[in-house]
Amino acid sequence: MLHTWTGRPAWKEVDLAALRYNVALIRRHVAPVAVMAAIKADAYGHGAIPVARAVLAAGAAGLAVATVEEAVELRENDISAPILNLGWVAPEQIELALRHDVQLTVFDYENAVQISAVAARRGISAVIHIKVDTGLTRLGFNYRPAAMAEAKLVYALPGLYVEGVFSHFADADAVDPGYTAQQIERYHAFVAALQAAGLPAPVRHLANSPGTLGVPASYLDMVRPGLILFGCYPAEHMRPLLPLKLVMRVIARIAQIHTLPAGDYVGYGCRWQAQRESRIATLPLGYADGLPRLAGNKADVLIHGQRARMVGSVCMDQIMVDITDIPAAKAGDEAVIVGQQGEEMITPEELAAHAQTISDEICTRFGQRLPRVFLDTDFSRGGLSMIEKVETKYSAANTGHYSPAIKYNGILFISGQLSVDPETGQAAPGGIKAEARQALKNLELVLHSAHVTKNDVLQCRVYIPDIAYWEELNEVYAEFFGAHKPARAVIPCGQLHGGCLVEIEAIAACGEE
Repeated sequence: MLHTWTGRPAWKEVDLAALRYNVALIRRHVAPVAVMAAIKADAYGHGAIPVARAVLAAGAAGLAVATVEEAVELRENDISAPILNLGWVAPEQIELALRHDVQLTVFDYENAVQISAVAARRGISAVIHIKVDTGLTRLGFNYRPAAMAEAKLVYALPGLYVEGVFSHFADADAVDPGYTAQQIERYHAFVAALQAAGLPAPVRHLANSPGTLGVPASYLDMVRPGLILFGCYPAEHMRPLLPLKLVMRVIARIAQIHTLPAGDYVGYGCRWQAQRESRIATLPLGYADGLPRLAGNKADVLIHGQRARMVGSVCMDQIMVDITDIPAAKAGDEAVIVGQQGEEMITPEELAAHAQTISDEICTRFGQRLPRVFLDTDFSRGGLSMIEKVETKYSAANTGHYSPAIKYNGILFISGQLSVDPETGQAAPGGIKAEARQALKNLELVLHSAHVTKNDVLQCRVYIPDIAYWEELNEVYAEFFGAHKPARAVIPCGQLHGGCLVEIEAIAACGEE
């Protein structure tokens, strides 16, 4: 195999095309409910900034994080979408959070008073989401009447705008749905009590990843998938519910190969002994890179598309694997620790089972020390193909920009279509409505080249210089799509390419070829 990565010989690949595919799939699964992508813990170890951009491009309505620092990192990298901090914000961090337009979770009255005081001093309305503890016993107003009365007092505090009321499941990945149904019932009772007192709950959200996969009763106004964005499953019985694509691959190259006689030991503690003449390969990653120490003598890696067992103890920086049955393996060859190679696949769930943990932990453990390589179109792994590029006078002759579309396992991703007339190479004359019609016409050309129609469009992102243009543009948008109403996100972004007023990206269903 030709190595395109020339850095440290152990690295992590993050497939952004697969990520966008997963988001589109999840959006279809829960439609018309909004999707807030939970990208806490550095997007479960995948890289918060590239992941944030990818999930928003695929139609996520907002982002959820666990700490103020995570939210600030997104803002400092020009992420302007709504960000909800799901965790506790200490009093000394409230000012920082509000300065960066972060929505905050309120879980008790004292917490609300602290946020109110800072917001009132700044002369703003802090956007908050009230959290209800329906049975996880973590954060939140207790669902029982005494705490419910306290939650009602939050609405009277100055400087607060209650945008949402939410809770979190404790056991939604269980085969028995009983406890989850009980949590849903408690949540609805809490919200009904607020509404009976004339207190709104504009955005109601309950579903985490397992709820999003398998509990339709929990979809409400918004869902908050996290783990499943990255192609992992909360439980094995949930795998048939949605054909997700694994986003992460962890790879290392063989550093050295030893040939051992029967009876020799491998690794710290002499925990593995060769029962025959054996070839042992050393790979340059270990538990400091996130590989669980419990994986030793249990887990496999993939070399030449075949499984090879990790042998001996996992070291801080290295592991050893038995390649006796892979005679072609040599120093420099790639070994896949998580991900696909050939027809074989090692999932985070498989590795988690060997380490007596969950796939969430496996993903987040492969953290900062491993270099990350972000892939956007990985043709080598199948299922991804470029469709014919739409060559117009505008794209080919005037700007050299082709605006291609990419098919990925039944999903069509269409890059930005500007409001340029292909005959003149200039922005369509006549103002915002004329430009909107031209951009949509260009979009339809790309759809036609992929043998799909505008009725297959799942969502659009509409870029305009200023939100003031949207009212007029919306008339044209509604006229174009008619009764079919794909989800949309409108992004005011200042200057567009070539002085245009409109640019449109889209995701459509295109079926398998």
